[in-house]
Amino acid sequence: MPLKKPILIFLLISAAGFTWLLATARLPLVTDISIFLISVIALLWLNRDMGLLEKAKKELQEGEHKYLQLIQTAHVLLYVTNRGGYFTFVSKHAAALTGYTDAELLGQHYSMHIDPEMYDELMQYYLRQVREKIPVTHREFQIITKNGERKWVEQEVVVLYKDGEMKGYQCWLKDISERIKYEQELIHARKVAEDAKRQQEMFLANMSHEIRTPMNGIIGMTNLLLNTSLTLEQKEYIQATQQSASNLLAIINEILDFSKIRSGKMALEQIAFHFRELMDKTLLPLQLQAQQKGLHYSLEIADEVPDHLLGDPVRFTQIMVNLVENAIKFTPGGAIGIRCRVLATQNTRVRIGFEVSDTGIGIPADKQEIIFESFTQSNAENTRRYGGTGLGLAITRELVALQGGSLTVKSKEGAGTTFYCEIPFTKNLFLPETQSKGLAAATQLRPVLQGKMLLVAEDNIINQRVAYNTLHKAGARVDIAADGKQVLTLVQQKEYDCIIMDIQMPEMDGYTTTIQLRKQGIDTPVIAMTAAAIKGEREKCLQSGMNDYISKPFVPEELYMKILDNTPLPGPGVVDFGHLRSILYNDTAYIKEMLQEFLTTMPKNVQEIQEAIQQQDWKRAAFLAHRLKSSLGIVPIVNAMETTRDLEKEAEQGTNIPAIHEKVQQLSAIMDAACQEVVQEMERL
Repeated sequence: MPLKKPILIFLLISAAGFTWLLATARLPLVTDISIFLISVIALLWLNRDMGLLEKAKKELQEGEHKYLQLIQTAHVLLYVTNRGGYFTFVSKHAAALTGYTDAELLGQHYSMHIDPEMYDELMQYYLRQVREKIPVTHREFQIITKNGERKWVEQEVVVLYKDGEMKGYQCWLKDISERIKYEQELIHARKVAEDAKRQQEMFLANMSHEIRTPMNGIIGMTNLLLNTSLTLEQKEYIQATQQSASNLLAIINEILDFSKIRSGKMALEQIAFHFRELMDKTLLPLQLQAQQKGLHYSLEIADEVPDHLLGDPVRFTQIMVNLVENAIKFTPGGAIGIRCRVLATQNTRVRIGFEVSDTGIGIPADKQEIIFESFTQSNAENTRRYGGTGLGLAITRELVALQGGSLTVKSKEGAGTTFYCEIPFTKNLFLPETQSKGLAAATQLRPVLQGKMLLVAEDNIINQRVAYNTLHKAGARVDIAADGKQVLTLVQQKEYDCIIMDIQMPEMDGYTTTIQLRKQGIDTPVIAMTAAAIKGEREKCLQSGMNDYISKPFVPEELYMKILDNTPLPGPGVVDFGHLRSILYNDTAYIKEMLQEFLTTMPKNVQEIQEAIQQQDWKRAAFLAHRLKSSLGIVPIVNAMETTRDLEKEAEQGTNIPAIHEKVQQLSAIMDAACQEVVQEMERL
């Protein structure tokens, strides 16, 4: 490495000094040589460092030059602003993107090419970046160019610091207008396609209706013809016509249901029905059909499945008929089996599982998912041999999904198929009591809400009366508030079990009222009630702090169910005294005797179960829970039978300890409430 000029000068000075020392003999010779050598080595080392520093500086300058060249030629605008947002550096690409030259932008504020609303938003965004020390942020927004054109840009921002103090922002800006335009075109194209599909489905639904009307006429007229005097040949022809018309109507009905579901017009009902009776009546014709085909038929319903449910019995039977008919159709010989059992219970909700199994032709593994698609069967040969539209299972899965359930299949080709279906229902706690008074019978609603203190927030006077009467007849005490402000006043004066909150009210709407309640620390359950039954309304209610949602016009049983679900601890009104009176022939003396026996034995039975659980004697706890069920058959108590069954099942397994303790606590609370009611009933008698 060549010597630098300063080093060369110092080296010459050192040589002169060494010569002078030798000439004057001021220091020993060895010392003079040592000093000179150390000086030379130090100067050479310094010369090396100066060379390296100069090289690094040169490389840095070259790197900065290349970096600036890259920035100036890239299709990305780089700019730097001070902490106030004024441009201190702008790359040459500014003109192509914004229409302003870099010289025109220097010293200007970045807000010059942004809408005022967007500027306010960006300012808050970048202040937050500084405040929360976020290293890098990315945003997409529109800028306004010099000629007024709007462009979409993607921006990356890095905060610049010096000595720990924020000095400004370094930003990269990229034009993404073409990408945004393409995305918007895709969204528009998808919307057009969805609209076209919806119109197609609506057309299909309308046409199905139009075709169905004359088909009903054809079938009706053939029925009338069959009841007239006909020759054997004529009767044969008419029966063939009737069979063909019935087959065609079945296909049209499938298409109609499918189009209803896809066009969003399929509405589910929430009405009461008797589960076992419905299953028997629905499946009896299919049982006869299976037996005529030589198939063994079995229907098994587990004891814990409730008899009285709320749901859509029409759509439920359609599901079961489709699955069982399918099993019969594809089973040349063997057996058809239907099993029903309870999968889970929670308050008034019960999830029932159904299995429909057969020993038929089975489904290939690679076809087991496509059978649920529209207009498909497992293979073309089946379509020719067995017929059908290929819509049955597609409709069935859609109907199950509409009811909040699931449908799956397990099959092996040549060895049969099992469909697994789960559907949630509501336990019907609202059956009327019938009391005989001579020859007449008076029917009134069971007081399932007895003991509940409810507040209804509703501004419409007619709706106030409807809600008041509906809830009062079920045994609840009801207060009315005409707006949200009255709600906030009343909750300070009285404690409510639940608030039924209308969404649209003057002065203060339901959303605002609920938010205010939660801010004040009032956690009373709130059930929204609104006529705006649109998608997303329920989520909006929950986000504002509400607990549940029901649309107008409401079904009374559904409203009762939601109130009970959101006030789960049982209160008065859990004992079915009507059932007790009916089985004891309204014999007052006998009723008192049975109620006294209940008061004597029930607390003791519950205490014995609690003691067995404390001792972790699971076998005895299961036995005592099983024994308790017999007493509940005489004095029915809401939720007690299901809770006792669950407790017995958990105790038999003895593995889920928290669940066992939870069930026994629920049972104890139910029995405490029941005993209080029994005491009141005995006093009344």
